[in-house]
Order: sequence, then structure tokens, then C-alpha cells
Amino acid sequence: MKALFNDTLIEDHLAIQVNNRAIQFGDGLFETIITNKATIPLFKLHYDRLMHGAKLLSLNLDLSIADFERKITKVIEANEANEYNRIKVLVWRGSEDQQGYYSGSEKVEILISTRPCDQPTIRIIEKAAFSENVKVVFHSYSSLKTISALPYIMAAIERKNRKLDELILTDVNGNISECVSSNIFWIRKNQLYTACLECGCVGGIMRQHIMNTINLMGIQLSEVIAQKDELLAADFIFTTNVAGIGIIKTIDNDSYSTSNPLFENLKQLLGL
Repeated sequence: MKALFNDTLIEDHLAIQVNNRAIQFGDGLFETIITNKATIPLFKLHYDRLMHGAKLLSLNLDLSIADFERKITKVIEANEANEYNRIKVLVWRGSEDQQGYYSGSEKVEILISTRPCDQPTIRIIEKAAFSENVKVVFHSYSSLKTISALPYIMAAIERKNRKLDELILTDVNGNISECVSSNIFWIRKNQLYTACLECGCVGGIMRQHIMNTINLMGIQLSEVIAQKDELLAADFIFTTNVAGIGIIKTIDNDSYSTSNPLFENLKQLLGL
């Protein structure tokens, strides 16, 4: 597998300094982008989120949208493009003039890799539950996809150990936040809800795409601070990320419908 480090194609190994800040501190961002042979869906949303995150983290990322697309295309072509590809973009701060947590460097490194993946789909999530171990915390950077992703790593381990298909995370106050690697939406009495960013969730690309799309079509979405009982009282619950949509069938002992008229309208608007 070939990857692109800054602007140089490399093989599947990368030599880095021992004081690399991505390894030492998780000081950076990442993006996961699903492409097909014809297009890079939601590309501008990905670019805007990456640049917004870089600005918030004071990363001097000099990257135009055209250059970003060129880099991704170069990686895909170097690896003989598949029908669908999962692009991973890593951006981290340089380590020059490093003094502990502080780095005086304005240099930014970027690594872009790819691997084959399946077409984004809609799937049924048979068994979900609330996390017993992981709580997310809202702060100025909690909506970013940072490479210091320890809470989500531990949530994925808990999900596997408990033999679940999905794990729902709450914040430190018990409010619904997100799932292991996806945002969560629910429908009750024909009203669509999702957790607000102040509950500590990541600002997902598909979450933003849904918000943009339904606003244009006049469908109302409420971004809320909601406790578990409000989610459990829903008629229909689904998760979203760029790899697809998951429809939750059960949370612990509670069962939910796997079809809903409002969701069917939403699917049509999104072209799913």
C-alpha cells in the first residue's frame, strides 16, 4: 500500500522522529473519507471540518481545497482505485523547538493513506446498550476528530467485550452524546432529534449533511440535551457516519421499530 507523506509517495512504512507529537501527545486531527471511482462524496464538508479543526488547534495547515483533492486523488491512483476506498487523513504538529507539551513549531505534517472498503449501506443494529465505563466531556475541542481518541478506543473494547453491535455514550451528566464512531438521531411523534455538540459529541460529516439537507426541505431537527429516558421513549433510533446508517433494533431490553415514515423521507432526500 502506498501513502502520501506531505507531498511524497511512500510505501507502507513511515520513518518518524522519536519526539513526533502525534505519538508523544496525540497532537493532531484526522479525517475518514469514503470515495468511489467517480467522486469524493461530501468532500467540501470534510475539507471545511479539517480546516476548522486546524484553526482551532492553531495548526498552520496551508492547504487549499484543490490541493487537498489532488493529494487524495494521487493516493487513490497510486493504489489502483477500488470501487470504494476509505481515505485516512492524519495531520499533526511539528516537533521543532519542543518544550514538553508546548511546540514552537509552525510546521504541519500530513499523511494520507487508503484501503478498500464496502459501499456505504443501511444496516440493522440488533443489540445496543449504554456504556458502563466511558463518559465523554464537552470542551472547546470535543467536536473535533482528534488523534487522541482514547475514549472511543475504550468504548470499542467495551462494545466487543459485551458482545454488542453498538454502544451509546453519554456525557458526565448522563446526557445522550453519540455512539462509538457515529452520531445518534431519534424520532418521536414524527419529530427528529439529535444530541447537541454541548453534550460532547463529534461534529460528524453525515450529521452535518443531514442538518444541511433537511433545512433546505423544511424538516425540523431539534438539537437537544436529553437524558437516557428521552432516548428510550423514542419510536425510531438511528446512527450515522460516512460509512452508512445503522438502525437500532434494541437497547438493553427495549425494542424499537426498524421502519419509520419520516426516516423513509429522509432516505429519499439523502439519496440512500
